[in-house]
This record gives sequence, C-alpha cells and structure tokens, in this order.
Amino acid sequence: MLVKISKKNYFYLRQASLNGNYERGGILIGKFTRQNSIISHVVEDKSSLNTSFASFTRKTKGIWNVLNNIVKNFPDYDYIGEWHTHPINVPSIPSKIDVETMFSILGAKEYGYPTKLILLIASPSDKIRAWIFEENTFLEAKIKICHII
Repeated sequence: MLVKISKKNYFYLRQASLNGNYERGGILIGKFTRQNSIISHVVEDKSSLNTSFASFTRKTKGIWNVLNNIVKNFPDYDYIGEWHTHPINVPSIPSKIDVETMFSILGAKEYGYPTKLILLIASPSDKIRAWIFEENTFLEAKIKICHII
C-alpha cells in the first residue's frame, strides 16, 4: 500500500522532528482507497503535557473537535491514524508501546471501529516512515509526496 501525503504535510512532519527535545505527535486525517492511503491533514496535539525525549501521550478531547470540524468540510475524510516524532537519533520504527497502542485502537469504538491504521514516525536522523496496521500485522509502506485535494 502506498501512503500519499502532500508536500506541506510532509515538511510539517520533517520540521517537527527537527525542532525540540521532546516527542511531538497527533492524528492523521484522510481516507483509504483500494491501493492507497491518502493523508489530507496532519493535526498536532499541542496540548499534551505527557511528553519527553522518548515518549508522547496524546490527549483525545480537544483533537476530536478538530477532526469533527475537518470532516464537516471534507465528508470523504476521517481519522486514519497517528503520527509522532523521535527527537533523538533513533530509527523511525515503531516501539513496543507504539505497536501495542496501534493494535488497541484497531476496532475501538471511540475511534469509529477502524480496521486499518497508519502510523507515521519522523526522526531527525532518519526519513519519515509509514507503517500500516491491520488485524494482527503491520508492514512498512512507501510514502509518496503528491498533490492532495
């Protein structure tokens, strides 16, 4: 599966990984098609106080208001995943906590019962990498920067 993202969103994530000593993160909004996933919006949770150089815990209350406002204007889009940075020089691969978190979101009522999710991880020493989670498996996906409507 190919993960399509706009140049603006890609560079937002790249800058987020380069700025600061703490992990940053948020949600991804977009849609899945048969062959691709399309990330239309990258929303940062700037209200999270539970962050360190090696962990990030997203709050959910305020970020869902942002999601609902975007979906009102773009009804084809919905919550499709999570993103966070690794500010220290480690590869952009999911940690054990990342994997557990993503699998706990799959099928969860409060997330709209998703059956597929994307996790993007950005690190200053590595490229931005995408991971697709489905059922009991996750695989790395290719990222393509393109124009997103």
